[in-house]
Amino acid sequence: MKQYIKTTPLEGIEIKMGENIHNIAFGWTKEQLTSAIGNPKRPSETSLYYWGSSLRFDFEDDKLVFIEFLGGIDGPFQPVCYGNPVFEMEADDAVAMFKKRDSDMTDEEKGHCITFKGISVGLYRENTPESVSETVREYANMGHPLSAENIMAEKRRAAHWDTFGIGKEGYYK
Repeated sequence: MKQYIKTTPLEGIEIKMGENIHNIAFGWTKEQLTSAIGNPKRPSETSLYYWGSSLRFDFEDDKLVFIEFLGGIDGPFQPVCYGNPVFEMEADDAVAMFKKRDSDMTDEEKGHCITFKGISVGLYRENTPESVSETVREYANMGHPLSAENIMAEKRRAAHWDTFGIGKEGYYK
């Protein structure tokens, strides 16, 4: 079952756990986060990963600076931003939604990684609709041709974003 999580750029997320709703804000410490939602399965010095690494919290100087959803359209956590489920939107529609709020967009990887500096939003996907056929050729050249089912799955994934992240103000410079 998917859980939809309200995300607010430059502020944080609202996550429901059982009967409790936690408003996790940028600037929180690791201790505040773990007190609210528990200990992570994969802690590191600068990041805390939760729920099969589908949600990551990054810290600088023990302060929360970035939250990233890593599960894509099929992941257990679905970020909802400005009232829209980001992973369920067509990739171009999500870009248009963010562009309405921030024209300072960078797309240095030709549709694979887009950032919006003013609202500290980042989007990433392994494949774009245009790059799927190249991926199919690469697998075939390696002697591992993709099945029609796998090609359709790649096309579906490429139409959406794989990851979505929000950061504190100035996260993307």
